Amino acid sequence: MPIIDIHSLPIEHDFDAPAAVVAISREFAERNRIELEHISVTWQFYAPGHYAVGGETSQLQPSASHPIRVSLLTPDLFDDQQLGKMLTSLAECVAHEAKVDLHNVFIDYRSVQSGHVFDNGKIARWSSPPGVERNRVTGRTSRLGDRSPAR
Repeated sequence: MPIIDIHSLPIEHDFDAPAAVVAISREFAERNRIELEHISVTWQFYAPGHYAVGGETSQLQPSASHPIRVSLLTPDLFDDQQLGKMLTSLAECVAHEAKVDLHNVFIDYRSVQSGHVFDNGKIARWSSPPGVERNRVTGRTSRLGDRSPAR
């Protein structure tokens, strides 16, 4: 984990989805200092005309409408600053590969708590990084000495 799922209309230019998911994996790993082996990326296409925004459909992926939809799932280990960097870098990577405007990438983010993932044949568990404590009731994290919750 992180797991990145990308959905768009078919892309008009010579788009190589296998090369794009590899490039996004590598760039995202490097920019966020996450080991490449932990990152999964998929890119799936909606059927032409099967995606409407504002009541309008499109056959191919426009550069400035019908945002490319991205879902990012991570462990709940990241604070707001780290998450902001992840979201921004992911949007930039996707926009670059698809050759669309950065404003035409929409990312939804979800985090998952330790013990709520089955991976590699077992329940996955992780601990908070140094300097971060986890609220046992809400599961949210905060930096030690900080009263505002971090994600």
